Amino acid sequence: MILGILKESQQDNRVSLLPEHVPTLVENEISVVIESDAGNRSCFEN
Repeated sequence: MILGILKESQQDNRVSLLPEHVPTLVENEISVVIESDAGNRSCFEN
């Protein structure tokens, strides 16, 4: 399975996946693809 995380719209400061949850997904054989700068408005850098 591949999980894609997209950057939210300009009016939205949320991010759909927090960085600390990525290792759990990868351990369960889920590939995670994150759009560049997806978490910037939520204070998460690339």
